[in-house]
Amino acid sequence: MRLWLLGVTESGERIKPRYDVFDGWVVRAPSEREAREIAQSRGGDEVGSYFDKDNRHFWTDPDLTTCVPLTEDGAAGAVLGSFNAG
Repeated sequence: MRLWLLGVTESGERIKPRYDVFDGWVVRAPSEREAREIAQSRGGDEVGSYFDKDNRHFWTDPDLTTCVPLTEDGAAGAVLGSFNAG
């Protein structure tokens, strides 16, 4: 099982609502597809079809979100901090 880091692209930032949303995920899954589906199934208003027909598949759309495997490589630091005071 791998850990996946999901985030929002510039295109995704333009269509997602400003509050009651997830800005990122760290998900444990065997594949990118399954990691995206897990995030999608647990999303907030960013996956609500009443905002925009395009974001019904927000976390599964690679044009709107990123999904990269986390590895041990890299410098020390926070993996994910998601704060929205709105």
